Amino acid sequence: MQLATAIPLWEASLRARNRSPRTIRSYRDTARLLVQFLEEHGLPTGAQEVAAENIEAFISDQLDRWRPGTAAVRYRSLKPFFGWLAERGTISSSPMAQVRTPKIPERPVPVVADEDLRELMRACRGEQFEDIRDRALLRLMIDSGARLSADGDSRQTRSGPSGGVMSYTEDEVVAATAAMDTYRGGEQGELGAALVVVGLSADRAAKEVRIRDDMILVAHRAGASLRQLADVSGLGRKTVTAIVSGGRRSRR
Repeated sequence: MQLATAIPLWEASLRARNRSPRTIRSYRDTARLLVQFLEEHGLPTGAQEVAAENIEAFISDQLDRWRPGTAAVRYRSLKPFFGWLAERGTISSSPMAQVRTPKIPERPVPVVADEDLRELMRACRGEQFEDIRDRALLRLMIDSGARLSADGDSRQTRSGPSGGVMSYTEDEVVAATAAMDTYRGGEQGELGAALVVVGLSADRAAKEVRIRDDMILVAHRAGASLRQLADVSGLGRKTVTAIVSGGRRSRR
């Protein structure tokens, strides 16, 4: 069997295993890239004929074109493909067993210069709610080393009526501003303001999670499958199953 012929079958097998669309796309595209590379270099493209050195040549080509991390992704995408071919009896053994994972060197994250940090702080010198919020969050991240993803993970982003990140109702803004008045002035003031904002964000996120879970239960009772709910919500199948199971228990 030619590799090009096996790719659609491999993709169908991944769908039958309920793998994520992103995983399926990565595996399929990498297999296609391998076939393209083999054809362009006059190398064998039959599943039984592809040898470890052919795959190593492909990985080497990826290292020349892209960063080591990308080449490592290609390697990890090909390994299950050839494993599947071996499971189906298309090949006697996987050539990937003789191919090593590309080494990914450490890449130190550049440290933000002090002047750049001061410029960021100067950009939020006002006394409006947004200025105090932004200044407090900046100090929290600068002092603690927290990553942006830890504060604004895409799965936990809070959106209010305006649709913007970290936006709130008028009552919430008034309450937060009143609370922050207690902490104005000095380093301790900024720390207190940061804690107020974090608390407000956590409370808002908890409310939205409860609303999301209620809607999942309503949709499931209306006939939506667990797979549909997982695809629409962006949650894992296990998470959706746990939400639905918890809803059933609470109704008893």
